[in-house]
Amino acid sequence: MILCVVGSRELSTRQRENVVWLIDKVVSAYDLAATKFISGGASGVDTIFEERVMSVGGSFTRYEPGQRRWHGPDGFRARNIRMVEDCDELICIQNFLAHPRLNTPHTEMTYGSGWTYEYAVDSGVVARRYWV
Repeated sequence: MILCVVGSRELSTRQRENVVWLIDKVVSAYDLAATKFISGGASGVDTIFEERVMSVGGSFTRYEPGQRRWHGPDGFRARNIRMVEDCDELICIQNFLAHPRLNTPHTEMTYGSGWTYEYAVDSGVVARRYWV
């Protein structure tokens, strides 16, 4: 089993607390010895996930882009596609206020975790989305 967790970079203190609680629940539902955990390594949800996995003795693989741009053979988009293609399940945890399609102010410049979630759904990967 390979579980990928992606999510928002910018979180309030309360949202961070909720993310820690949610990730602890998610990770405890998997057999650490039989599960490979992967993330994109971004600040926010990705790094909280990595920290929580390590805190219970698990390990993870970080998929970092080779280029700090969306397009290109080693950019964010290609990295996100690799994560989806390599995982059996994907969990996306997003900051509700950062959703670009809502009529509320948002602070994130991109919507990479949402794009990754939608790509997973379109690819037939088991995918769940949580809002914090």
